[in-house]
Amino acid sequence: MKKFLAFVLAIAAAIGGWSFLQKRKQPETPEKPALCIVLEAGDLFPKVDFSQLKTEIYTVVEQYGYIRLIVADEEPYTAVSVDVQKPDKQYTKAKQKRINDQYTTQIIEMANAAAAKTPENDILAGIKRGKQELARCRDAASRDMIVISSGVSRAGSLRFQDFGYDNGTRMTNALLTAKPEQIVHDLAATYSIPDLSAVDAITWYGIGASAGRQVIPNSVQPKLESLWLALTEEAGCPADFQEFPFESDAPETDLHATVIDFGEDQLSVDMNTVQVSLDEETLSFVPDDAIFIDIEQTKKVLQPYAEQMISSDAELYLIGLTATIFFRTHANEVKDNYVWTENVVLHHRNREEANIRYIPFRFLVFLSTFVY
Repeated sequence: MKKFLAFVLAIAAAIGGWSFLQKRKQPETPEKPALCIVLEAGDLFPKVDFSQLKTEIYTVVEQYGYIRLIVADEEPYTAVSVDVQKPDKQYTKAKQKRINDQYTTQIIEMANAAAAKTPENDILAGIKRGKQELARCRDAASRDMIVISSGVSRAGSLRFQDFGYDNGTRMTNALLTAKPEQIVHDLAATYSIPDLSAVDAITWYGIGASAGRQVIPNSVQPKLESLWLALTEEAGCPADFQEFPFESDAPETDLHATVIDFGEDQLSVDMNTVQVSLDEETLSFVPDDAIFIDIEQTKKVLQPYAEQMISSDAELYLIGLTATIFFRTHANEVKDNYVWTENVVLHHRNREEANIRYIPFRFLVFLSTFVY
């Protein structure tokens, strides 16, 4: 009896050990990654071949993760939403790879078919939508975002075409001349910057790229990088800007976006240009009003520049920006105040003779540019 009991116990121990080893040999379920791509898909941005992102997409498929693609339209929408399901049965490695390849190809085809539904694009809103999609992937172990965009928005909080015109002919773009931290401050004040602290990484492709009727000078690209780096840093996940092999042509569409004039002469200082910045410590306004606090001090500050203009063929560009955010009427009040200041300082010279142009903006920046 004792021998029989020992034999039974030995068999039980062997079975238990074998079961334990079998459990250890079973492959662990991979941690699910979540990838969201935010795409600018208009007629002024190069066409994207998503097979260039095959490696990134295959990695998500292989680990049964989540893939989202957001088209950053004026009203961003989700063009691709895929939750890769783990199969019920285990295939051989070769067959599983074929399945993953097929899945990846299907996702690439869906992404290549994504198109704009509105003429204008809103990159910031697209990023916000992407963040929301990633947040819905609750059991994801990682959340990454890829932004494919020029960095030039034509809708929403960062409309590049809204910032400053002079007599309808010349434009100076405040988003590129203002300091990035000032733009971030103003957008944060209106709660326009999404919280990206839960996003692990942002890779940005195509900053400064353009196609079709749009031309973005090379000198603009670092300015766009600085702007979006400051915005994504404030949001909690700094973007990493990388090159991308775009196709040369823009997508075929009947929707035509607004062309932004990026004349390089408006964005840089050459030998014939002098820029003078008069901040609030130099010239102070009455709070919430377009009135100087100290008129005599204002005269002293502006007098040297007025004398230089009177004695030369100088052309003066006054760029007045208001402390009230996003209200054009207040900017016009600042402009009118400069008209009054000109009359005081330049005495008999009228506006046309003085060669002064006024460019009201809507950002909390105060900048005067003097062109000789």
